[in-house]
Amino acid sequence: LNPDSVSLHVLMGDLLQAKGDLTAAATEYRKAIAIKPSFLAAHLGLARTLNSDHKTDEAEQEVRSVLDLSPDDAEANYLMGEILVNRSALANALPFLLKALNAAPEELPYVHADLGKMYEDQGETAKAIAEMKQAVSVDVDGSFYFRLGRLYLKAGDRKSADEAFAMTAKLRNATDAAAKF
Repeated sequence: LNPDSVSLHVLMGDLLQAKGDLTAAATEYRKAIAIKPSFLAAHLGLARTLNSDHKTDEAEQEVRSVLDLSPDDAEANYLMGEILVNRSALANALPFLLKALNAAPEELPYVHADLGKMYEDQGETAKAIAEMKQAVSVDVDGSFYFRLGRLYLKAGDRKSADEAFAMTAKLRNATDAAAKF
């Protein structure tokens, strides 16, 4: 195999990121970028890794370089939207999150969660509920259901809020039980 393969470095970066070794993953993505600066997958991988490592300024730089070359890239738009949501720059996140609605199906629930947070911040409770309902399918710890429950309370729907909070408790109990193993 070619040790200087751009694709190999990106694949190694993906594997290392999945293992949680963010420093080594970033190194692999940077090697790929050094070989081929225009390889968008390397920039996106590096941006995801930096964002996961709470280096949002650096992550934003990488995402912006992707968006400069490919402004409609759904994954890059989602990542930029997420960065802005996490910075509480929710209004600025909207155009990016709307473009991210074309993302891969496995990313869409997270896009909807960020849109829900944005609409909640803007006081648009009905829109926030609609978005969060599309996000709960990937809730693993009850946090999305908890947010949905709070939104239902704001809307005055106690029955739906109680159902959402029951799911929160169920998922948290499952998470706690799994942690014991």
